Amino acid sequence: MTYATDQEGHIHFYHHPQAGVPLAQEIMKRLRASTQDRRFVQQVVAHHMRPGQLGQDGPVTLRATRRYLLIWDQ
Repeated sequence: MTYATDQEGHIHFYHHPQAGVPLAQEIMKRLRASTQDRRFVQQVVAHHMRPGQLGQDGPVTLRATRRYLLIWDQ
């Protein structure tokens, strides 16, 4: 479980993308998905927070967008 509360009472879900990867892999296995589809879903789950994080500090640069999209080329 990734649920945590800090000293100020703020709720956090530290490392939840990484915790979701094994769950997604198990589901894809049960669905008998292809290896390619399993890898794709693993990447989506592992990196699903990144688009929101990119825009937190202002406009997203073209360079940052390219780096993010390179994840999908692996």
